[in-house]
Amino acid sequence: MQNVLGKTFDDLVLNSPENVFLEVHTPWCINCETSKQVKKLAKHFKGLDNLVFARLDASANEHPKLQESAIDKSNCHTLGAIFCSTSKSAIR
Repeated sequence: MQNVLGKTFDDLVLNSPENVFLEVHTPWCINCETSKQVKKLAKHFKGLDNLVFARLDASANEHPKLQESAIDKSNCHTLGAIFCSTSKSAIR
């Protein structure tokens, strides 16, 4: 699981040559089961070279591409997949 910051978001997520499964979370969220499930999923797919699991703390990091509407602060978790632009790295 790779930690992403606002200042590393472009390089590690948007411009990554790999496919990225991103968990946007807040540490004070009461819904901790989602984070546990994402960790299990990351462990299950650990052998895939073209898939990276990443997480970003929305309460401590900002980025223009992370729109406020995409992060429901009452729910605290947002999951998303960002697919790389190169077809040879796409998950099939």
